Amino acid sequence: MYKAIAYVSQVSENISEEEIDKILEKSEEYNKNNDVTGILLFSEGNFLQVIEGKKEIVDPLFDKIKADHRHEGLIIIFNRPIQRAELNGYKADFITQHKRINDENVSTYLKHIQTLDPKSQAVVKNLLKNFLK
Repeated sequence: MYKAIAYVSQVSENISEEEIDKILEKSEEYNKNNDVTGILLFSEGNFLQVIEGKKEIVDPLFDKIKADHRHEGLIIIFNRPIQRAELNGYKADFITQHKRINDENVSTYLKHIQTLDPKSQAVVKNLLKNFLK
């Protein structure tokens, strides 16, 4: 059985940009090595993540994410079973006022989520568009 989870959260105070870079790097490495697909974005103090994969991997991973002290105010957008993992790979990005996301990357993220079910896709598209403004 597969599962997809999407959430947003706020970075905890006193976390440096270097630590956020490490979070993004380690997440991307772990997820690629464990067949977890999705996206993780950080912008203006907020995380947006969509993860999917085998339930036995995603559930314990999400338990660790929820317990991580480096973010707070986690809001689950969806947490549901899926037939199979649909997203292609895993992408992580750090968006700052100095490093804005370009239109090509936005298109990539929007294409990346096109394989989700229509309801989940609509939710993530709306969040993603607002997140990247």
